[in-house]
Amino acid sequence: MTVTLHRLYIGTSDKDTKQPIENMPRFFEVLKQVLNDLTEGYTMYHATGYYHHDDNTMVQEGAVIVELINYGGSIYVLTENLKNRLNQESIYVTEQEIKARLY
Repeated sequence: MTVTLHRLYIGTSDKDTKQPIENMPRFFEVLKQVLNDLTEGYTMYHATGYYHHDDNTMVQEGAVIVELINYGGSIYVLTENLKNRLNQESIYVTEQEIKARLY
């Protein structure tokens, strides 16, 4: 069976201060609340991301990757909700058709 896999890459730094989120338990509480309200299920894991900022400096940032399979809602609405609630500048989203099955 072919399904759609969305991956959301969410940084763990505040968009205004550019500093790591201080209250990570609250960050995850809000993240899970939004995901529980707007999705039927997800997988979430921690990562470290690296990117060049607008001023060309290399930035290392903690990240949370959320995977959604066959998400039936609007990715735009979900990401805007997450950006607002988590005070994020942006969320990187990928979409991929994959073959999957349950055994």
